[in-house]
Amino acid sequence: MVRKMIVTLATLGLLIITGLLGSALFLYLREDGNNEENDDVERAEPGVFGLDYWFEADENGTEYLKTFDGWTFDLNVREEYSLTGIILGYKYYHKTDVPYKAVNIFSPVDIWVGVDDVSENVSKYHYTINSWEDRNIRWFLYEDEQYNFTYFWNHTGLNHLILHNPHVLSELYRLRTGDIFTLSGFIVEPFGTRENIWFNWPSDTRIGNEKCEVILVETVLIH
Repeated sequence: MVRKMIVTLATLGLLIITGLLGSALFLYLREDGNNEENDDVERAEPGVFGLDYWFEADENGTEYLKTFDGWTFDLNVREEYSLTGIILGYKYYHKTDVPYKAVNIFSPVDIWVGVDDVSENVSKYHYTINSWEDRNIRWFLYEDEQYNFTYFWNHTGLNHLILHNPHVLSELYRLRTGDIFTLSGFIVEPFGTRENIWFNWPSDTRIGNEKCEVILVETVLIH
C-alpha cells in the first residue's frame, strides 16, 4: 500500500510538472510570438472598431476618438504621412492587457520597420530583438563596423498604429516579418482625458531618431 501510494504520488507529481511546463511553453509562445521565429502565434482579441472605440466629429469637422470605458482623445493631426519599408518585427496588444493602457484599445499592433538600404538589403544586417515591453523595443545588431550600426539605427523605427477603419485590421494581421509594405495615413499625437485623468501619446514625424511615430492608418498595401 505504501509502495503503491509512493508510485501514485510520483506519477501525480510528474503530471503536475508536465502541465506546468506546457503552460510555461504556451505563455512563452504567446509573449514571444511577434518576431521572426514565431509568426503564427495565436493573437488575443483586439479592441473592436465601432464597439470598443469609434470616431466622432464636432461641428467644425475636428475628429475625436472615443472608447467604451470613457476616454476621449483629441487626435492632434500633425501631418499627412506615407511609409514604405520592411517589417523587422511586430507585436500585438489586447484591450485588457496588463498593465492597463487606454491606447491598447484602439492601437492593437506596433511594427518595427526598416527603410532604404535596411529594407533593400536586410540580410546583411544581423539583428535580434532583446525585449518588447510596454510599447518599447530593445534590439541588438551583431555588427563591428560603426558605420553599419549607425546606419541601421538611423533607418529603423517603431511605429504605433491606430486603425482609422475596420478594414485596416485584417490587412495588418497579414503582415509578417520580412514583408515589404506601404501604408498611408496621418501622424497624430493623441491627447486623452477621462474625468480627472489625462494621457498624452507623443509622436515623432520621421524614422530613425530613437523616437516613435504614432500613425492613424487609412490604407495598407503588402507588396
